[in-house]
Amino acid sequence: MLGAFKQAGERARKFGEPRMGPEMQFVAELEEAGHLVDAENEEAKATNGSGRGARIVNRAEVKDDKMGRNFQWAAIEIIEGGKSLGTWLASSRLNPQEIEVAGQKWRVQMRNERYYLPYNLQLVRARQEVYQGTSQAKVFASRVRIINPNTKEDRSTDITMNNPLRYADLTFYQSTMGQGERGPGTAALLSALSGRPAADFVDMEEKEGGRNSGLQVVGNPSMLAPYTGCLLVGFGMLWQFLFHLTRFLAKRAGLPPPDFGVPHPLLPVCALLIMLPDVFLAWIAIKNGTLFALAVVAVTPFIRGVLAWQVWRGKHLVFSMVLLLVPTILAVPFALKYQETHGSMLWPVSIAQFAAFLGIAYVVFSNRPRTIPAHA
Repeated sequence: MLGAFKQAGERARKFGEPRMGPEMQFVAELEEAGHLVDAENEEAKATNGSGRGARIVNRAEVKDDKMGRNFQWAAIEIIEGGKSLGTWLASSRLNPQEIEVAGQKWRVQMRNERYYLPYNLQLVRARQEVYQGTSQAKVFASRVRIINPNTKEDRSTDITMNNPLRYADLTFYQSTMGQGERGPGTAALLSALSGRPAADFVDMEEKEGGRNSGLQVVGNPSMLAPYTGCLLVGFGMLWQFLFHLTRFLAKRAGLPPPDFGVPHPLLPVCALLIMLPDVFLAWIAIKNGTLFALAVVAVTPFIRGVLAWQVWRGKHLVFSMVLLLVPTILAVPFALKYQETHGSMLWPVSIAQFAAFLGIAYVVFSNRPRTIPAHA
C-alpha cells in the first residue's frame, strides 16, 4: 500500500496534480513507522461541502521555513433564523465552496491575505531547463507583461533566477516553476519500430497544460539606505580628490586659482541649471512616491547647493566642471540600461548637468583674466 501511495504521489508531483501535495509521502512514512491516527475516534468537523466527513488532526506549528508551511483550518457553522444550516470546513487546501443562505449564494474560502497592486503583471511565457540527465534546475525564466494604467505603461520584461524585476519599490524574484494541469486535448504518440509490426502501436494520453511560474515578492523600505550611505561617502571622497586635483591642474594650465572669483553673466544661469535637477526629482518623488527619487532628493540638494553657490560667485569653476562631468558620464549607461524604469528620470538631469558644464567651460577657457594672480 505504501509503495502504491508513493508511486501515486510521484506521479501527482510529476504532472502537477493540485490535490496531492508533497507532504503526502511524508505522512505515509509516518504511518508506516507506527505513528497511526485513529480516524474512527476523531469527530468529523463538517457536515456539508467538500470537507464533509473529513477529520482534522492538529499538528505542532512549524516555525522553520525550510521544514514546510503551516495550513490553518476553520469549522464554520451557518445559522439562519435561529436554525443551523450545517457546518462547513474551510482551509487553504480546499477549493471555494458555495453556500446558499436566504436565497442568495455565497462563496466561502480560507486563503492568505491578498495585497492588491495598482498595476497588473501578466505571465507571457515560462521557460524551464534542467541539466541533462538530472532534475536539477538550470534555467528558470519568465517573461511578464507590466500593465500600469496610472503611468500608461505597457511593456514586457524577463525575470530569471539571478535577474529579478525591480518595479515600484518591490522586487519580484523567480521562485518556482511547475507544469500546469493536463488539459482537455489529446496527444497521439506513435512508436517507431524496426521492421514491419503486426499491428499499429498508438498510445493516447491527455495533453499537458502550459507551465506556471511562481514569483516571490519582497518589499524592503530600507533598501536604499546602504546605497544612500555609499553615495554620500563616494561624493565626499570625490569632492576631496577633485578639489586638490583641480587646484594642481589650474596651476599647471595657467588658470586662475580655485578661490579666485571670475564674475560672468553666464554663471548664474549655470548655477540655476545645477539646481534644476533637484526640482525635477522632487516633483517626480511627490508625484510617484518612488524610493529612488526620494533617496536622490534627500542626498543631492546639499551637494548641488554648495556647488551652485560657488559657481554663482565664480569660484572653483574647474572643480565644478569636473564634478559635473563625472556623474553625468556615469549616469548615461545607467539611464540606457534602465530606460523603462528609473533611467527615464536621469535624462533631464544629465542634460541639465551637461549644459551647466558647457557654460562653465566657456567661461573658464574663453574669458581668462589678463592678469592672473600669483599662486600661494
